[in-house]
Amino acid sequence: MKYKIYFHVGYPKTATSFLQDYIFTQLKNVNYIPTSHIVESLLKIIVQDEFNFNYETIREDIQKKLIPNKSNIISFESLCGEFRFKNINQKLIADRLCKLFPESYIIFTIRNQYDLIESLYKQEIHQGGTKKFTEFINYKNGKLLPSYSPIDGRINLEMINYVPIINYYADIFGSSHIKIILFEIIKAKGISSFIKEIVSFLGTNEPIIIPHKITNESFQSHQIKIARFLNRLFRKDKYIENGLIPEINIPILGKLNTSLVRKLLQSPLSFKILGHKPITNQIIKTQVKEYYKNTNKDLDKKYNLSLNTLYKNYYF
Repeated sequence: MKYKIYFHVGYPKTATSFLQDYIFTQLKNVNYIPTSHIVESLLKIIVQDEFNFNYETIREDIQKKLIPNKSNIISFESLCGEFRFKNINQKLIADRLCKLFPESYIIFTIRNQYDLIESLYKQEIHQGGTKKFTEFINYKNGKLLPSYSPIDGRINLEMINYVPIINYYADIFGSSHIKIILFEIIKAKGISSFIKEIVSFLGTNEPIIIPHKITNESFQSHQIKIARFLNRLFRKDKYIENGLIPEINIPILGKLNTSLVRKLLQSPLSFKILGHKPITNQIIKTQVKEYYKNTNKDLDKKYNLSLNTLYKNYYF
């Protein structure tokens, strides 16, 4: 039995949650398989040791959710590697997907590396982190240094070099089975153009209703300073750690923890009082762009992405 499968493998912070929650669920001509329906198999593809990995069991579990003779899409940004663990196993994941479903189509949504790193940092603070941005990106003595510990909560710039992973997928699946979509299309041409790129690749031209309110506004400079301080005091919502202040229930507001900190600091009142000052560090931004300059040029040349023309200010 033949199945047409699309794997949207990432990257995170490229509207992946928006696509999963609002767009893929609307498609009548495409079978969208929510991550929750096959989460154990996906996690095994990403992290399970090869000695214990059972290809037949994983294939059968996923096939149960597929519809023959119809486009099926699985969207899970950790398939490009888990960011919290330095994107380990990128090649292994690709090999496993190819061995499981060799005729699959692969969708990459990518974003210029500095903005992606900044967005990942904000997420880290949302989830209870306390690091400074310079610590998160491992910037010391005027240099961006590599970090290989999988548990130090820092970014390694090697993680977001798009060329090796995209080229490898193109080699094993075929370049015609690869689609690269730029997050920056949203700013350049609008959210409708971004969605159209993806939906067209899925082989459908269905009309899509775009919600007016897409996401909460992320922390900016002043919100981050306050959150970093408060995150040291309250219980983390993700790491299940106890803070200095007990997690008590406050009427109307809810439990006193880092989730409440995030809720309050993302409120319209917070931005009205604290403003929208960006966290951008221009010195680090210049170094990040320089680090990826040549590989982004290679990516642009091979896949005709217009990075050096329409999106030059983002990628170079």
